[in-house]
Amino acid sequence: MVCQTAAELWKAWLNAGVVRPEDYDRDLADAIRQHLGPSRTRDLARAMHRVEWTPRDLLRAIFPELQSFSGMLRDLLGLYAKVEAQSASDENLRIVYEFDEHDPFDLLLSSFREQAESASRVVTSGGGVGFPADHAFDSPARKFGDWDRVAAIFGERPDDWPFNKGAPRCASTGNPDADAVIARGLRVVDSVMAVLARFGATRGAVTAWRDVQGVERTIAADMAQAAHDYWPLMTTASLHGLADAVRRGSAELGVLTELDRWLDWFESAAEMEQAVTEVTDLLSLPTWGKRHELYSAWVSTQIDAALAVDRATFHVKDGVLAFPFKATLLADVMATGGPYELWCEMRTDLVDQISLERVGGIQPDYRIVRRDPGGRMTTVLAIEVKQYRRGAAGRHGAVLAKYAAGLPEATVLLVGHGPLGRTVRDRVPSADRSRTSVFENVRPDRPNEARSFRAEIERLLPEDSTQTDIPSEIELRWDPRVYDLDLHVRFSSGAIVS
Repeated sequence: MVCQTAAELWKAWLNAGVVRPEDYDRDLADAIRQHLGPSRTRDLARAMHRVEWTPRDLLRAIFPELQSFSGMLRDLLGLYAKVEAQSASDENLRIVYEFDEHDPFDLLLSSFREQAESASRVVTSGGGVGFPADHAFDSPARKFGDWDRVAAIFGERPDDWPFNKGAPRCASTGNPDADAVIARGLRVVDSVMAVLARFGATRGAVTAWRDVQGVERTIAADMAQAAHDYWPLMTTASLHGLADAVRRGSAELGVLTELDRWLDWFESAAEMEQAVTEVTDLLSLPTWGKRHELYSAWVSTQIDAALAVDRATFHVKDGVLAFPFKATLLADVMATGGPYELWCEMRTDLVDQISLERVGGIQPDYRIVRRDPGGRMTTVLAIEVKQYRRGAAGRHGAVLAKYAAGLPEATVLLVGHGPLGRTVRDRVPSADRSRTSVFENVRPDRPNEARSFRAEIERLLPEDSTQTDIPSEIELRWDPRVYDLDLHVRFSSGAIVS
């Protein structure tokens, strides 16, 4: 798909049915509007045309949504691989979602893995930004930059500069040709910073992400290594230094031609065409078309991650891990005060506490229930998942209040992919409010928010240290007088088994 402008690319996606900005892909449209700034038109193609967006600008605007989607697939794939190993079956695990009643979405694990890998390739590519590692530090302008200039531009703590802010601009040199080349260089730094911001807010966070990724070579990994070596900051400083030199008349104008050629390495038309093709393919995946519903299943990966050490054992029946639109036991959970069970879509009655009559039903996405020796089940934790991008405090608050009233022994968590509204908990009666919490923007590309959600689950379901007695010392002992072998195991409780 060869398009010269963002407007052409957007129209091509619309005509092919790749995007539906009025309904299902409203989140993409909102992300684009946020980057475009205030506009009097709802026609996104026209707005892109007015500001002369390139396809690279369009991809940069929607990449946070692509990253969140890729992260969901990655985390779900990790959970499914774990479940497949636990099920000890030679058959390929099947995953079945029933996002709407009688509308199942059925995938083999192998097919899901292919789609997850495809999404990962898109996100870890440069999104149309090339990054020739062998040439990145050979800028013709590098002699104009130094650490004093880095500090002057980025402040006393340049390591804390947020990559999503891009590169600071410099004043005009008075030479239009020099201004054009320097502006191009800063746009390249912007593009690299935009890729880096997908994996960490600052240099330190990106370095941590790089260390986790290991040795796999991708464009993003090369950028992360360069960020560790201060490439974005030093390149920005060099361009600012070149601008100062042009103003003073001390720069040889031939350096501008050399710099323009050097920048060609980063803005390859072939790279851009390949990125557009890859993103178009990603937007056409069946799982992309179900990503809002898939978010509810992704939350189960966060529950599992919060419990850690395999404290959740998922149920597989006939080679199928199912998330159906009906009450289903997903996993057994070990925690203090247990045993517990993780259920999805379990429905119970909401009873008026005065008349004791049924006044409605409660069906949260997930419940943790405790089962007593007599078989009675008590909900101790309910999790309601919202995929909306916009906050709606009134609607969400009513749901939270209803669940808190109907589950008097439970903590109720409301978790959303986007904002939920600042006053959600204000709609919950004060008597129930302390048992409720709201977690906004819990998604793979917002690690702090996701971490807070997991920490709350871990707090509510602490590990029961009394359930296990782990070996603290293992000793193999041979008696030199007898051909025999004794195994001695000392447990943390002090018990010894020989």
